[in-house]
Amino acid sequence: MTDPNGEPTKPDLNIVRVNLDGTFYTWKMAVHYFRQQPDTEDRDRCFIITGSMVAWIDSPGNWEYTSTKYGLRGFMRTARRSSWEQGIRINYVAPCWIKSAIRTAEYEKWLIDRGIEFGEQEDVANCMMRIACDRTVNGEPRLEFNVLDVWKLMRHDTGHSLMITPRSIAKEGFKDVDMEDYKEEGYFKKTQDVQLVIIEDKWRDDYKVRVYKE
Repeated sequence: MTDPNGEPTKPDLNIVRVNLDGTFYTWKMAVHYFRQQPDTEDRDRCFIITGSMVAWIDSPGNWEYTSTKYGLRGFMRTARRSSWEQGIRINYVAPCWIKSAIRTAEYEKWLIDRGIEFGEQEDVANCMMRIACDRTVNGEPRLEFNVLDVWKLMRHDTGHSLMITPRSIAKEGFKDVDMEDYKEEGYFKKTQDVQLVIIEDKWRDDYKVRVYKE
C-alpha cells in the first residue's frame, strides 16, 4: 500500500504476467503446434487451464491473483466457442485450498482452525489426467454430478470448469462447477444466444471476418 500523501508507485504485476500473459503465450504456442498435427481420431488436441476457486468467490487482498483467475475463466469461455472447429478441447480446472509446501504447517493449521477444508494434491492430478485422457470431456455440465456418466455424455462443442474440492464434497475430489452456461430463460440467456449470432466468429482458415467499422 502506498502513502496517499506521497507519489504514486508502479504496481507489481508479476502475478498478472505469469498467470495471464503466460497462459496466452502458452495457448499461442500450443495452437501453433496442435494445428501441425494430423486432426485424426487417434490424436487429440487438449488444453487445460489452471484456474482457482477464486474465479467464483471474492478473495480480499488477492487483487492481482483473483483478477487473473477470473480472466482465465473468461478466456476459456471465449475460446471454447470456436476451438472445437480446430479439434481443440479447452477446460478450466479450479483448485480449492490445497495443502502445499508453499505454506508452513503452522499457517495451514491456522487456516483449518478458521474453517478451511483442504483438497488433495492427488485429486488435482487425477482431474487433469481424466481431462487429458478422455476426449469426451469438453461439454456442458449436468446438475447432478456423476463422474462416469458426465464423461460419457458431454457434448463436444463447449469447454467448462471442474473444481477440485474436499472429498467431503465430492468423493472423487473434483466436481463439475456447473456455472458456465445460462439454463433458465431470461435476459442473460437471451443476450448470450444473440451474442453468439452477431459475433459470427468462426475458426476456419477460409472464414472472412465481417467488417463492422471504417
